[in-house]
Amino acid sequence: MFYSTSFQLLITPTDNYIITDFRYAEAARELEPLYKVVMTEPQYSLMDFLAEQRLKSIGLEFKVATIDFYAELDEKMPWMDIVPFDGLIEDIRIIKDDGELAAIAN
Repeated sequence: MFYSTSFQLLITPTDNYIITDFRYAEAARELEPLYKVVMTEPQYSLMDFLAEQRLKSIGLEFKVATIDFYAELDEKMPWMDIVPFDGLIEDIRIIKDDGELAAIAN
């Protein structure tokens, strides 16, 4: 289980990424192979990683994204459409697999 608020998720049609820094590397690696772990550093930021992906669009949780983050994303990646993504993760979390149902029951 990964317990932190210092990470971002990027879900694409082909890959799932968890982006975090060195402090959470060990915990993030526990999520492999479900997520590919991307480590940020002072010389390699989340924005660098996103720019490399050349996404046509990205969904943001506007209720938690800062105005500064939105502005930086818009400035550095003008080709990318930024769309609201609020509530989708919560909707997905409603669906439970058998393992999750068993854990809840115990």
